[in-house]
Amino acid sequence: ILFEYFPQRDTMVFSYNLPYNKKTREITGYTSYAKKNPIVHSDHLPAFTQVLNSAVASEKEGELEYLSAISGGGYRWHRAHYKSVMGAGGKVASVMGRITDIHAEVLEREKMNYQAQIDGLTSLYRKEIVFDKMTEFVKEAPEAEFYFCLIDLDDFKAINDRYGHQYGDKVLKEAADTILGIFAEDSIVGRFGGDEFVALTKNVQKNDVM
Repeated sequence: ILFEYFPQRDTMVFSYNLPYNKKTREITGYTSYAKKNPIVHSDHLPAFTQVLNSAVASEKEGELEYLSAISGGGYRWHRAHYKSVMGAGGKVASVMGRITDIHAEVLEREKMNYQAQIDGLTSLYRKEIVFDKMTEFVKEAPEAEFYFCLIDLDDFKAINDRYGHQYGDKVLKEAADTILGIFAEDSIVGRFGGDEFVALTKNVQKNDVM
């Protein structure tokens, strides 16, 4: 989708190049229209508006990723590449660029990020990630009451030796599910390694933790 915004007229022109839509759409009074009509997701509208205003104020070029319903079918991730076009008197005459649907790309990226953080067997945070998550957890509420728990399974080696590692993996997975179920949502839980797990609670009474 190509676009061009004319600040003096507050008009946005979209030129669609979709398989099912080759039309041009002109929106006058775009500033108020964008606030009332959810083309851009409300969570991303402030950033979108800030970028547009910045490109109108002075010569700018850049990219922005955001959720938008511009291509139809509900909100999808898009990337807008934009550039200010200078006019007479050194003022910005328009902001033009292209919008590309990158929904599949973003979902794949999020999937890879998730897989990098999560232990493949237990679906808990990996050792390398969990302490970073715990640090963020504490920084978000430094005055809260936290308890750190280190949990391990007694005699787990005997299970592996007697029943095999495949059975042992099932035990670890069930243990992880149980531990995750015990702790409230307001906790960070991870696999420390082998049969050891860690958990950090926030604003849970000591007796409840015990």
